[in-house]
Amino acid sequence: MENIPSKEIIALSDFEHVLTRPTMYIGSLEAQDIKVRVIKNDNIEDVTKPVSEGFYKLMNEILDNAFDEAKRLNGKMEKITIEFCSKTKRVTVTDTGHGFHKGTEINAKTGVNNIETAMSMLRAGSNFKNDNIDNTLIGTNGVGASVVNMLSDEFEVHSINTIYNYRQVWKQFVTETREELKKQRSDISGTKISFIPRKDKFKKCNWDFDYIESQMIFKEYIRKNDPILQNVGFEVFCDGRKLDLNKNFIPTESYVIQSKIGTFILWEHRENGTKSTSFINTALCSGAHERIMTDKLNDIFDYKWAHQYYDFFFIMNLPPKLVRFGDQNKTKYALGRWEIEPTIEKNFFKELTRSFHKTDIFKRIKTRIKEASDNDEIKGLKRALKTKSKKIISDKYIAPSDRKGSLFICEGQSAIGSLAQKRNSATDGLYALKGKIKNCRTVADLTKNAEIVDLINILDLEIGKTYCGFDKIYLAVDADPDGLGHIASLLIQFFHKWFPFVIEQRKLFILITPLVSADVGKQRKYFYSLNEFAEYEKTSTEKYSNVRYLKGLGSLSVQDWEVIMFNRDCFMIYADRSADKYLEIAFSENAKLRKNFLSGAL
Repeated sequence: MENIPSKEIIALSDFEHVLTRPTMYIGSLEAQDIKVRVIKNDNIEDVTKPVSEGFYKLMNEILDNAFDEAKRLNGKMEKITIEFCSKTKRVTVTDTGHGFHKGTEINAKTGVNNIETAMSMLRAGSNFKNDNIDNTLIGTNGVGASVVNMLSDEFEVHSINTIYNYRQVWKQFVTETREELKKQRSDISGTKISFIPRKDKFKKCNWDFDYIESQMIFKEYIRKNDPILQNVGFEVFCDGRKLDLNKNFIPTESYVIQSKIGTFILWEHRENGTKSTSFINTALCSGAHERIMTDKLNDIFDYKWAHQYYDFFFIMNLPPKLVRFGDQNKTKYALGRWEIEPTIEKNFFKELTRSFHKTDIFKRIKTRIKEASDNDEIKGLKRALKTKSKKIISDKYIAPSDRKGSLFICEGQSAIGSLAQKRNSATDGLYALKGKIKNCRTVADLTKNAEIVDLINILDLEIGKTYCGFDKIYLAVDADPDGLGHIASLLIQFFHKWFPFVIEQRKLFILITPLVSADVGKQRKYFYSLNEFAEYEKTSTEKYSNVRYLKGLGSLSVQDWEVIMFNRDCFMIYADRSADKYLEIAFSENAKLRKNFLSGAL
């Protein structure tokens, strides 16, 4: 007979529905290999473990209720204790709070007392009318303890306060004991809940004490950093052994922001470290809050992949109106970015913007980012150079015929023709710039400028190596502020920043060219400044004619170049102790440095 879906309408009780579809309430029941957050070697790491999300959800629901009670009492609770037994799988959570509010009074809607109502009925709880309060609460859905009861072989609640001493026990959700005990003077106020998960639902599941230890260390850290809970004691026992919850997982050197709603801690990324660990009202979860912080930090570092170089630990304690999770296990914070971003900005961004860039952590991460970015860009530069290979633009570069002796980098194409006639063609090479070259602040600047790529190819330069294909490099620029003041300076900055050995090995020169010429008889005199020519005019008795103002290299004739190349007067470029300072002022992105320099503040 063909197997077809049934059309029969079935009405299930809450208990029957939880047993039939438990994953809707607590997630997976079977132990599966999943990545979980653990503390290992004083580091937060993602480790693959066989874990049943639902199994641990039961424990967290009851423990969260105890912490909520401490919140409601404004931290006036002595202690919360949780005990695990690996043999029976029993979990016991005890708090020293005030017990259930009106716990033994009969609930008008359910017909049973308020304790039994809360422990056995879905959609029964005390947090439904708390959306407008400012206090942080963990539980909000009213399904926690009752679902734990329904999915337990044994479940016991024992609550004591000044009014009552009440105990109730269920076996597979059937009440076995319901009793009001006689109060004793020795009775300590509070609530104790104990349960054993159903064996038929959680097959092959047991408590992983290493995983539990990490979870509880996180809870302890959150507790200590919560202004309401910091005086509440918290103890954890596994098979009678008390766990040390003060194990460190935050590096000694870290950047911390404390605000009214939580704590943000950042440190340099460590090997195997988890990039981000965040808690919303003690629930370990990802979501928009992590993306908001990551985007802000990446903007501060001005690098979209900066999150590869830092880890952070983020705790937020939010009022109920800002708490919404995407699943029952609270692993996904479901509030939209536009809903939570104003709160994060108000509580964390101002301090982050004000102080983070001043820290050594920021400076070290920035250096690592720059090194990584430069390495990536150097690879891009090598690809660009490989593409061009030895193919140099013929109308801009004239190579020597024999060996690479001197390269003349000329301002403009117009100077090339006359200079080419008077150079030593065997050893002198020429390259013509077209206007100003790029200010090469980054490796990316090197790859984006065709003339820079040409020069690197022509000179056989390679970042990180100290070889130059030419013995000398002459900067042949116009003797004016644009040529000497700007173009030559950009070239000096290019070599100083990326290939400093060229300057250190005394290979870089500025060619001195005349600014004025005058014919004296059959001879031609050259003057290298207007002041020099003015002094000549004032004092000389020689008769001169044909005065020429040599505005640029293009004004020089073949005869002029013959004299220049014969003399080869030049300034040698060298780096003194102030070179770094003044080149930084002139060519960095920091305009304030230039402003201060020009105003005399530096």
